[in-house]
Amino acid sequence: MPKFTSSNPDAKFCYINGHYCHAHKTAIVTNALGVVCHVDFYDDNSLNPNTAKSAHESKYQYDTKSLIPVIDNFFSLHPGFSLKYFLGDSDFDASDNYRYLFKEHGIIPIIPLNYRNSKYLPQPDVASDGIPTCPYDPSLKMKYDGITREKGRAARIKWLCPILKRLK
Repeated sequence: MPKFTSSNPDAKFCYINGHYCHAHKTAIVTNALGVVCHVDFYDDNSLNPNTAKSAHESKYQYDTKSLIPVIDNFFSLHPGFSLKYFLGDSDFDASDNYRYLFKEHGIIPIIPLNYRNSKYLPQPDVASDGIPTCPYDPSLKMKYDGITREKGRAARIKWLCPILKRLK
């Protein structure tokens, strides 16, 4: 796919809601009630979706890098506005974002950790019979939980922690 469209060169090639498309990269800042406080047409040409290993990584890179410029623009347009908390999804989980929000603005970030973002994530091993073992206790074999078939993805075998009990 081309990186931009001839009908609108400002629309960039990106990954949104599960598919690639040409769109304006937009960030929306809302208050706790969901009322829109700021709309930012953020455009960073240094982010190339073609360099990411996967579509999700492309989205993650964009979300991670967009927070600081968007909040900077927000505070430059609304200097009297103060925030106590920032609530964002796990795609904003980056140490630069935490540092920026807390140290520079005194905002308490509430962002779920993205454990896939950690280089210290323990890796599971495989028992002699081919069953994966628990990454935290290799003596425990994982429990087979079926096959997942998601639209647009290869079928994958699901394994559960042996300590968990499946409720149906």
